[in-house]
Amino acid sequence: MMKKYKNIQSMLESLVEDKKERAEKIKKIEKRHLSKVLKAFRLKKRVTQICLAKKMGCDQSSVSKLERSNDNDITIGDLKKYLFSLGMGLGISLREKVEKINRVDLIKHHVKKIETYVSELEEIAEDDDGIKIGVYEAYLSQIKGLLDDFGKKFNNFKTTLEKKYNKKISKDQKEKIHISLPYDAINKKEEALISK
Repeated sequence: MMKKYKNIQSMLESLVEDKKERAEKIKKIEKRHLSKVLKAFRLKKRVTQICLAKKMGCDQSSVSKLERSNDNDITIGDLKKYLFSLGMGLGISLREKVEKINRVDLIKHHVKKIETYVSELEEIAEDDDGIKIGVYEAYLSQIKGLLDDFGKKFNNFKTTLEKKYNKKISKDQKEKIHISLPYDAINKKEEALISK
């Protein structure tokens, strides 16, 4: 009977005795995250490498090579061509390094993006009541899920703080903490910098 492994690392620990060789193999695998994601998209859409190659205007071996490439070797042009040929889009986000990002601003950014997407859905619906109802129901279910997730995370966070400081945190606390500028103010500052 074939042994099952929890993940690749546990398989390598079982099969490769030399620690240095095992570490090198793990590093090599870790450098191929993007190519694995691309292959997963292709397989999910049930597209063969040959079919994708035709759409991309290349041969099958080029698709195979791209799906085995290290992340640093994949160009934006290849990525764009691959995804567009699968009927997908490509979005690139430029921002500060992770340790410099204000998480509250990121949340505000994503909330603003959600608002934009909902507005786009409303525009698509225009005069079609069936689409409007579908958009409304989808919006409600997504918001409910989002609020449920936030509620759980907030309660966990609150419980952790209460345990740490041995006191209950109430909604009525008089001290308020200002975390950051409102999202719109940040956008106005960025627009002012860009227009200069």
